[in-house]
Amino acid sequence: MKGAAMLPLIAFFFILCSFAIVSSSPIDPTALPKGTISIVSAVNTNLLVRHCSFQLFACHEHNDPADDFYFTIVPALNGAAGGISLQSANYPDHYIGLITGGGVEQGRLGLADASDPDDASFAVVPGLANSSLYSLRSLSTKPSFANTFVAINNQLSGVCAGEYSSPSSDVVLLATPSALAATWDLFQPPPPPPQNHTLLLRADTVTHELNRLHMGCHSDSGYTHQPRGFYSQMVFGEVFEFGVWPNRVGTGGTVELDAGLPFNGHPSLHIVQALPQSLGVANRGLGNEGLVFQKNRVYEGYLYAISRTPTTLIVQLQDYINNQVLATTSIFVSSEAATWTRFDFELTTTGATTCEGIRASDYPEVDCRNSKSAAHPCIRCGGQIVVLASGTSNVWINYVFVQPGDWGRFAGLPVLLDTVTWLQRMGVTAIRQGGTFTIDEYYVWKHWRGPAQNRSSLGAQWGASLISGWGPFEMIDLCNAAGFEPIITTSAKADPQDYADLVEYLFGDATTMWGGIRGSDGHPAPYRAKYFEIGNEEYPVHWVDQVTAMEEKLVELGMGGQFTYLFPDNGGPNAVDAARAEKLGLGDRLVSDIHVGAGGAMAEAEALFQRNPSYHQGAVNCETNSGTHDFKRALDEAADLNIFFNTNEPRMRARTASFCTERSGHFDAFDQGLIFFLPNMTWGQPPFYVHEMISSTWQPFAINFSVTPQSNTVSVSAAVSGDGKSLVVRYVNYGGPDSVTLRVVGMAVDPTVKVLQIQSDNLRAENTAAAPTFIETQQSTFTLGAGPLLLPAQSFTVLLFNVAS
Repeated sequence: MKGAAMLPLIAFFFILCSFAIVSSSPIDPTALPKGTISIVSAVNTNLLVRHCSFQLFACHEHNDPADDFYFTIVPALNGAAGGISLQSANYPDHYIGLITGGGVEQGRLGLADASDPDDASFAVVPGLANSSLYSLRSLSTKPSFANTFVAINNQLSGVCAGEYSSPSSDVVLLATPSALAATWDLFQPPPPPPQNHTLLLRADTVTHELNRLHMGCHSDSGYTHQPRGFYSQMVFGEVFEFGVWPNRVGTGGTVELDAGLPFNGHPSLHIVQALPQSLGVANRGLGNEGLVFQKNRVYEGYLYAISRTPTTLIVQLQDYINNQVLATTSIFVSSEAATWTRFDFELTTTGATTCEGIRASDYPEVDCRNSKSAAHPCIRCGGQIVVLASGTSNVWINYVFVQPGDWGRFAGLPVLLDTVTWLQRMGVTAIRQGGTFTIDEYYVWKHWRGPAQNRSSLGAQWGASLISGWGPFEMIDLCNAAGFEPIITTSAKADPQDYADLVEYLFGDATTMWGGIRGSDGHPAPYRAKYFEIGNEEYPVHWVDQVTAMEEKLVELGMGGQFTYLFPDNGGPNAVDAARAEKLGLGDRLVSDIHVGAGGAMAEAEALFQRNPSYHQGAVNCETNSGTHDFKRALDEAADLNIFFNTNEPRMRARTASFCTERSGHFDAFDQGLIFFLPNMTWGQPPFYVHEMISSTWQPFAINFSVTPQSNTVSVSAAVSGDGKSLVVRYVNYGGPDSVTLRVVGMAVDPTVKVLQIQSDNLRAENTAAAPTFIETQQSTFTLGAGPLLLPAQSFTVLLFNVAS
């Protein structure tokens, strides 16, 4: 009735205030509200802008998800001086912008990605109907929408229209709206109220031992950013699987792919030059963004070639922006060899390259696909790898590999040292390599063994992302060298014998068929791995037979009872398969892999166990697909880890947070990396610091504690050392400032307490390349007995107590 009664008044204002719009000068964005805001209509202060199915409505908040109504003001995506964009709170890679498509009214606003930054950029001007409020003028370059205003139109259309009634309205761009319909308040919700809690720690009451494998991370090689974070190969398109490299160097002659002389099934680069000058191509790495070379450093590599005439190939490392050759070497290719010949080379740089942030539209040759927030800049770096045929030539080239020397790699492996250093700093205990890319037959393990250039997986693609040199065995080697537990997913599209062969390949000695093949593949030592998942987010119908074959081979090799087998479905095997699996006598080494969002896997596991009491299965949580990397993700990560630490469930064998690493600007999907990297730098996101804080203060035994009053804004866990001399508390505060009274019984503790903490007033805060430590751990001390511990709003705190001396 309230809404109906307002209709005549609203109609009156629409008529009264409709006139030709005269725009004022934009308001300085620094004068706008900071942090999370709501956008409230001046027509009716009960109407707040929200998104529903990615379309914008102005409606009552009622029972809709709160984050649907929240946005953050960020600098304009199109770079306009004084402009802004409005970032969604729960879809931080989406912004308020113009949407199009079948059935969408003209000018409809919704949540859009940053593919057209002009359509998601606005100037804020004094409110057309009230200068103390605001109006939003579009910076779209489309003639129909340039200088239009964000407004309500007193209509309801779109997917969610049936959920609302007048005075709710669509939110659109209008050229001549009523002044009131285009006037808004940018309202910052009030801070959460202060809190008071008492935390009682019973240090002498151990409840259970904690599992360090709950501190793992997940890597999905199907996405471009994942293998690029680990693998040292600098060339993108090593077998020209994406075509001729896009940067031609030299003039005259022809440079083209030739399927008539393939390398391991792939067309080769054919250079024909009749002129006495060099001709070839340059590779600038992922996205053609350019590479980074350091000064006075060795880079090494090799390529394969065949020539019909004696030819000199030149390999160079160049700074193409400054037109400088940083390193060069020559390779003589004889016309005698009738087969592909490998040529190794080494280059030492005399200079370095740099990177710069760019606007994508200014450099169309750079594939800056996901520059959607400040954490995902579009960059251009100066380095390129050049392969040239010198003078008259008729030569074929394929499989080009270039990597840093030992200085830039970990343990002599084709693994980037910087990445492993950050993972170790984060305290990673396990890495699960897996994802949808493993489903198809091409990811059966036999395609990924041996030297990369000889594999049948050479040039494999899933979303144009896979690199044949980065497969399950490279991940096992990395984990073995770094002290991580490898959790390996392989395709279910193989028969049981293939999986028995896998076991023999991993562990068999030189007298076994597959152990001998492993040695001839260049890896005489056995691989150390005992967690294997057959398939990903699917129901593998032959899983029990495949597991049986693997376990029988392990027994044959004298290693029975060591493997844990992951079933790739949240619900576990059906009743028939569960009964068959139970007869294997493997107990909780048969586990269901539970994939969730930011949390909730422990509850799903306990429900699964209760539904199947006769099946003594275990569980793992090998994907936490929150889709975010911001401060809210950090709090959610800490709270979910607290649930794992507080739950005495030994059958929950492992947890791996998604993702270990993420390539800034090229995340493809699931913008959820704990560690970000660019060609020239690596940095941690807020959830990285959660893991680092917990790992650096790890204690193995959970203790009893209580928090009063109980609150859904607080999450706590506590643990002690084996010798009883150290006590750690992990305290997540989602709410307002918290005054915490601490009591410790069962341990005489030193009154000086070490405090580690991260905090942000903005739940969407992230670390950017320009400010990589905007959110980072702050360290201080607190004196026990000197009053309550004051914890800031929206914070994660670790307290470390030591026994009194």
